Formats: sequence, structure tokens, C-alpha cells
Amino acid sequence: MSASEATAPARSAPVRGEAVRFIEIDGMRGLGAMVVIVGHINYHNLFWAWVFMDMFFVVSSLLITRIVLRQVTSAKGLIAFWGRRIERIWPLYLLTVWALLLLALAINGVSTGRQFDLSLFWRFFTFSQFSDFLFDSVSDENYPYFTGHLWSLSVEEQFYILLPVLILLLRHTPRLVWMTVLLAAVPFAVWQRAMHPYTVVITSHIDAFALGSLMAIGIEWMQDHRRQVNPALWLGFFVGLLWFLPYVIEGYHAWFVNGEERHYEAWPATAGILMAVCWIGLLAINRGASWLRLLCWPPLVYTGVISYALYLVHYPIVRFMPKLAPALAAKLGLPPLPGVLEAAVTLTICFLLAHLLYRFIDQGLQTRRAGAARAVPVPHKSSHP
Repeated sequence: MSASEATAPARSAPVRGEAVRFIEIDGMRGLGAMVVIVGHINYHNLFWAWVFMDMFFVVSSLLITRIVLRQVTSAKGLIAFWGRRIERIWPLYLLTVWALLLLALAINGVSTGRQFDLSLFWRFFTFSQFSDFLFDSVSDENYPYFTGHLWSLSVEEQFYILLPVLILLLRHTPRLVWMTVLLAAVPFAVWQRAMHPYTVVITSHIDAFALGSLMAIGIEWMQDHRRQVNPALWLGFFVGLLWFLPYVIEGYHAWFVNGEERHYEAWPATAGILMAVCWIGLLAINRGASWLRLLCWPPLVYTGVISYALYLVHYPIVRFMPKLAPALAAKLGLPPLPGVLEAAVTLTICFLLAHLLYRFIDQGLQTRRAGAARAVPVPHKSSHP
């Protein structure tokens, strides 16, 4: 899909229950992906970029819950949903995991220093990496340093194993029961973050997923009451922002004065989730608004479209470039690249590789899935009520 094709859908109001492409959310995904990559390149200046990961969780939960509500109406639908998730996620993911495993084996074979312990690598094939953090205070050094980004996909897939089961069990119960179950995840997650502030486990993010699902359930109501909902969402967003800013200010002060790094923390994370939920809610119910036009900029939308491939490939490149770039420059007899130029080269490599993976693998799989969906006969329904 090209960037121009991604912006093609008309801005007319969607029919209830109809699958909708949120172009503004694609643009927001693209912006978030850029911030996260630059944050991984230059952590000291963007140490707070982790806040965007919960935005991705809210977006995924909103969109996937809408799909689950339409499609998972029986055990057969549940199996079909999981099958589509496997087809969507696993090809590129497994390709990445195998490539990183071979890379770790190659480094172990030539390195005379640190050797990677690959005994836990099987966890990447079961989306259970870092789940040992739930039970023990362990170090992420048990995993190769260039695989650290894959925790978020693991957490997401764990949630999407549980979500359709929950919806199937609660399908015939009042919506109030659904809302109660989902809202109960919020204090649980806040408590878990306070007790075990690990960013790599599902319990630290379950409220982001739950609130995204809650938004999907109530999206039509939110659209119908937009005049009342918009001010509430703006208020929640700015409350979260004011709550988050002291962490950012203190983090910059700690770095510039004492050289200390700030990392993921429980209460700023709660503020970040509040911001993410309110902001994504605003995007979802204000599609086509003029103040969101920037998020429909085709390059930004296309970045959002390829964000999955970009997510998979960027981290190993970012981690290896500080070692490879000086060595290559020295071999060519060139001076070391300035920091800004090295960052630009890193970004270019990330986007080029992500585009190739999307163009030759991911896009083909999506086209095949769309063709299979169109081939399924749809029962005729009268246009009259």
C-alpha cells in the first residue's frame, strides 16, 4: 500500500459496525515510531520516549477489540481470529527471531569476550521472553542486548490470547459487566507497577490494553456524545501531561547536572497511559477534523503503515551502528561520522530495510488475506429495515 492509497478513504461517517481505517491513527503510529527510534538512538535526550509504547498498546487494543467484537462469536470464530493473528504477526516476527539467533551464534563464534547465553532463546518463539520478571528480580542481561525491543510484541500477543476468550465468555452478559471487568484492570495495573516497576511485563500495561478495549466497546456512544466527550478527553490528556512533566524536567536536570539516567517509573507510566488513552480517544472520534490534518501527511501515514516492520528491524541496527560506523569509517580512511550524520544514516537504513520487508513480505500477506476475506460469500440482506 502506498502512502497515497493509505489516505484514500472518504471522510464520510462510518456505518455502525463497519470496519474503519483510522488514517489519523496510522499517522500517529508513524510519529510514535519516529520518536521511539530516535529515542533509542539518543536515549539521553529522549529518555521519556518509552511513554509512546503504551500509546501503541492502546491503539492496538482499540482496533483489535473492534475486530474481535465482530468476528469472535463462537469457538470457531476464536480459532479463526488466532489463525489470522498468526498469519499477520508470525512471518516477519519469526524471520526476525531466526536472524537474531543466527547473529548471536555468529558473535559467540568469533568473540573472545562476552558470550551470549542462548538457553532462554526458546522464549522468543513462545512470546514468553521476560515473563520470568513476573516471579523473580532478574536481569535483562540474560538475553542478547539487541533483542530487547521484542518484549512489547510478547506482551501484546499475551493479551490477544486472553482478550477474545474474555469477550467470548462475556458476549451474552450486559455491557456493564464488561466495563466492570475492564475497569478493574486499572487499579490492578497501578498496584503492580508500584510493586514491580518492570516495563517488560504484561501486568505493567494491562490497563492500557483494557482501556483501549473499553474505548472500542463504547466508541459509537463516544461519537454520538462527542460534544460532551471531547472536553473530558482534553481535560484527561492535560492532567496526564502535567503529571508527566515533572518526571521529564527532573530527568533532564539529573542528566545535565549529575550525569544520572532516568528510566521507566511507575507513576509517570500511569500518567502516560492517561495521556495515551485520552489522545487516541480524541483521534478516534474526530476523524477528518482539520486540526488532525498533519497526522494525515502521506509520509507520516506510510511510516505508520510500515511501523510493524520498522519496529522489528530498528533496534538491532540502532544497537550495532555505534560499533560498526566507526570501524567502517576507519577502514575507509575516513574520519568518524558526526553524531547527527550517524543518526541520519541509521534512520535511513532502518526505513529502507523496513520498506523492503513490508513491500516484499508483509504487503503480500495482507493482500492475500484481503482477497480471502472478499472471497467469503456474504448472505444477502435487504436494504430495507
